[in-house]
Amino acid sequence: MIKVINNKSLPKYKIMNVLVDGVEYAPSSLRVSKEPFNTPWPGHQRPFSQTEENGYFHIVTDKEEVEITIKPNIVFDKYYIRPISYGIKPIYENGLFKLYLKPGKYVFELDDFHNALHIIIDIYRDFKEYGNPTITFDEGVHIRNKIELKSGDRVFLKENSHVKGFIISKNVSNVRIYGYGILDDSLEIRNVPDCYSDKSNGCLRMYDSNDIIIDSITLIDSSNWVISMFHSNNIHINNINIIGHYKYNTDGIDIVNSRDISVSNSLIHVFDDTICIKGIYDYKEYDSENILIENNILWCGWGRTLEIGLETLCNKISNVKYYNCNLIHNSAVAMDIQSGDYAEICDIEYKNINVEFNHNEMMEIMEDCNNSIYKPILKDYMPKLINISTYEYFLGDYFKELDEKMSIVRKNRYSHIHNIIYNGIKVYKEKENKEPIIDYNVKEPNVLDKPTINYEVIIYGDQNEEL
Repeated sequence: MIKVINNKSLPKYKIMNVLVDGVEYAPSSLRVSKEPFNTPWPGHQRPFSQTEENGYFHIVTDKEEVEITIKPNIVFDKYYIRPISYGIKPIYENGLFKLYLKPGKYVFELDDFHNALHIIIDIYRDFKEYGNPTITFDEGVHIRNKIELKSGDRVFLKENSHVKGFIISKNVSNVRIYGYGILDDSLEIRNVPDCYSDKSNGCLRMYDSNDIIIDSITLIDSSNWVISMFHSNNIHINNINIIGHYKYNTDGIDIVNSRDISVSNSLIHVFDDTICIKGIYDYKEYDSENILIENNILWCGWGRTLEIGLETLCNKISNVKYYNCNLIHNSAVAMDIQSGDYAEICDIEYKNINVEFNHNEMMEIMEDCNNSIYKPILKDYMPKLINISTYEYFLGDYFKELDEKMSIVRKNRYSHIHNIIYNGIKVYKEKENKEPIIDYNVKEPNVLDKPTINYEVIIYGDQNEEL
């Protein structure tokens, strides 16, 4: 069985078509960031001129392997199938790419990331393990705006459902959110710079909650942080797709003063930082610890791909494991630890991480005024592979009272960063790229114990030999 999830409520992607079992489909189109061009919250969302379209194609199947054919609708010179580490080689005949793909998540690009198709192949499930749903969204568009959960809720987004709204939970437990449907935050109006409070929520936000599973849904067009949790425990995120995000501060997943968290088997493509672990003032008595980030494909459009910080207001951030992830596009830093406060950051392990660098990396630029134009300074820009740093930060005029409170609690407290291990790191770069950059900037009296780093560099770029 092969079933294409063909959500009719989304526009169609015109760059390429996909054939499955002889039937030709136009993928769905989602809006993403075109360039790493950013600014502190200016009072409005990013202009469309800084965005472009990417494709999204979703299959569910009971097969161990699926044959799909990609039909380009543009002239191109190169193609890329990411993650590069998978080593996938298509059959190219008569202008068509035939691919044999196992269930998983992939990105197919023509020339570069501006022409990208996200391919999701899921093993079919009926999700009956979660019991009877308390909230069900059937096929079609559902305008719900705010969906506030209560303990015990089971939220089922059926295939081809398109829910326009955001989900929020406060002090709830035993919640399950699942299915092959779409959660779309495009209707939420953001009018404040604050990403911490419920004045602006993003697709899915959790406060003071416990025992929540988020499974297999797709989240698009968030107003700010896509998924965020504050002082929450036992949150498990599996096999989700976070794609189609271009607005300011659209981090993928923010884990804030929370513990016993896992993010696994997911595809995350966002404008801002991809996965962040933080500590903020309101929850400073609670640590962020026991966190597993595993088997994910990550695309960062601005900032850091795997980030600890910048906010580190808690006693400790510890026992964080990053395993078997593919970082297919990076911006400022691939793996970053930056402490702007005083948390002890320790027992952090990066293992079997594949980091991709491309010949056409785009340099991050801050806007100097409204309606300014992206003009990179460096043509041979290279994101950092690893960065560990400390520096004091302030949130700005809107947060004046909070900045004053943070200055008080920071006084005479400093960060100790230790037992940081990078093992089995593989850097995939094109021959035009520079060598990987590793940078430390930890200022006394903060302390950094030298991390353990083992990595190798692999040159790629031969995917196009048969063209």
